Amino acid sequence: MISVKAIMTIFRLRIVQVHGILLLTTVSTQSLIVLFHNVYTNVPKQLTYSLLTVGFCFYILGTFLIVKRYTEHSWSVETDWNNTNCILHGALSISGVASIVSGAFNEQSLFVLWGLTVTIFLIVEGIEIYRLIRLVKESGWKRAVFVYNVSQWSRIFTFSMFYTFTGFLPVQRPIISSIQEVVINVGFWVIIALVLIEIILVLQLMFRQKETKQQLQESA
Repeated sequence: MISVKAIMTIFRLRIVQVHGILLLTTVSTQSLIVLFHNVYTNVPKQLTYSLLTVGFCFYILGTFLIVKRYTEHSWSVETDWNNTNCILHGALSISGVASIVSGAFNEQSLFVLWGLTVTIFLIVEGIEIYRLIRLVKESGWKRAVFVYNVSQWSRIFTFSMFYTFTGFLPVQRPIISSIQEVVINVGFWVIIALVLIEIILVLQLMFRQKETKQQLQESA
């Protein structure tokens, strides 16, 4: 109810600076389905379908606001594109995982949902690559890439969810099997690399902060 009220406020006040963090409403709702079906047996179908519906409604509303922000207002990919926008495909991925775990969707429906997820994944990450090129050209690799920001952890979550959704996909088609094999074999190492990079960046930040604090204490 708090999330619904917040979304209504965004609509009412016509707040412009929205981004992918809105879609955590979908992520949290669908994660409940994964939790219930991994902990309990005989989860009521009404509960599963109700949560799935609520989650997808949150996704539609959140995506509408994000698309509206980037189509109706001027913006720069370097400064206005937020790291959390990767949740656009991450929220669909966890919805797919919830659908598989609960058995709510048949194979055809899962294939359609996965195809939509792949499409949004390619669009969002294509924008990310373009943004990276622009930032590196403008500021160099060190200042553009190797700078810690807490929102960067969202990419690890979304990539992991896409990896899980693709790996669990039961659709037995040659092209899907080939993509599954690539995602499973390559995606694992990509996720591990991202985790290690983020750990290194956050440790560097903590070290610099500690060093700065010591310098301030010494100067005082």
